[in-house]
Amino acid sequence: MVNWRFQTKTLPWLLKRYLASPHSQVAVEQNPLFLPRPQVLPGAFGERLGLYQQDVLLIDFVLDGEPRQLAFVQKCALGDPLPTHVEALLLRRAPEWLLFLVIPRLLADGAPGKTLSSQQLGEWLLLELLEDLRPPEAWTLDDYREAMRNLALLHNRFWELEEDLEVMGLQAPLGKQFAASLAASQQATQQLLAASPAPEWLKAPRYRQLLHTLAAHLQEVAAPLQAQPMTLIHGDYWPDNLAASRENARQKVTGWHAACIGPAILDVVHFQQQTRVLLPTEHPLELLTALYLANLEDQKGCKLWSTSEWATLHDWGLLWWVATRWLPWLAACPPETSTPLLPFLQAAWLEPAALALQRRLNIRLAD
Repeated sequence: MVNWRFQTKTLPWLLKRYLASPHSQVAVEQNPLFLPRPQVLPGAFGERLGLYQQDVLLIDFVLDGEPRQLAFVQKCALGDPLPTHVEALLLRRAPEWLLFLVIPRLLADGAPGKTLSSQQLGEWLLLELLEDLRPPEAWTLDDYREAMRNLALLHNRFWELEEDLEVMGLQAPLGKQFAASLAASQQATQQLLAASPAPEWLKAPRYRQLLHTLAAHLQEVAAPLQAQPMTLIHGDYWPDNLAASRENARQKVTGWHAACIGPAILDVVHFQQQTRVLLPTEHPLELLTALYLANLEDQKGCKLWSTSEWATLHDWGLLWWVATRWLPWLAACPPETSTPLLPFLQAAWLEPAALALQRRLNIRLAD
C-alpha cells in the first residue's frame, strides 16, 4: 500500500508557490491519486540499490475557478537501511531538498527540475514529473556531450567554494568529515570480513585481499584527492539521473541525494564506471571525458591536469568510491538486494579497483 507523505491541507499553499501564483485562489477537493510509472523515470537504479522509493501521483485542483491537474513524483527514503554512520548513503542526511531550491538560481543550464515541496529532513520530496524522456540506453552522442558540458559547468560554478557549500549543509568526506569517512569504511570492511558465513563473493581470496589492502592504505588513497580543488559533487551523476527530453530540450539533473563537497574527478569516475557497465554505448567514454576536460579548462582559462595526472587521479577516485560508498553499501544491504547486483559491482568497481591497486600501489592481488 502506497501512501502520500504530506498533509493534503497544505497542498493549496504548496501549489501556489510551485505555480508562482501567490495571489491565486487554489482549492484541492480530493486526495491525490497514484498513477502507473512512466517508461522512463530518472533515479530508477537508486531504487534497485534500496536507497529510496519513487511513486507518481496526480493532484486535481481548481485554480481561480479553472480545473487543473498536475503530476508529481514522490521520492521517499526507505526507512534507515544503512548504519547511521554511513552518512553519504542516507537520503535523509543529504540536503537534496535545498539543492533543488538553490541550484536553479545559480545554474541556468542542466539545472534540477522543480520541486513542489519537501520534508526538510530529506525523508521525502515532491518533484515535478518529467515526461517524454529518452531512455538512457537510447541516448545519442549529443545527449552524452550535453551531459559532459553540464557537468563541467556545475563544477566550475562552485570551484573552490567549500565554505559556501558547507553553509548549504553539504558534507565534505575528504575534508571536515574525513575521519568519519575513514571510520565508516573501516567499520564496513571489518563487518564484511567477519561475516559468517562469508558472502559468496568474499570467499574469493582476491576480494578479501582487496578489502584488507584498501583499509590499510585508505589515507594514502585519499591524499592526492585531498590536494585537488574542491567543488560541488553531484555524487550520482550518470544517465540514470539525467533527464534527456525527446524534444531535445535542455537536460535536467535529478537525484541529488549523494551530493557533497569533493574533487571534480569523483563525478567523472562515477559517470564512467556506471555507464560503461550498465549502459554500454558505442560512444567512446574517453572522448566524452576529453570533452568534459576541454570545457572545464576553457572555463578556468588554463590547463588543469596532464594526461598522466588525470589517469592517476582517476584510479585514486575509483578506489575512494569503492572504499567509502560500495563497501558500506554491501555491508548494510540484505542479500536479496545486493546479490542480484554483484555482477555489476564486480565489473564496474571491484575488478577495476583491483587493477588500480596494482598500478598505483604495486600490489598484485590473488587471481
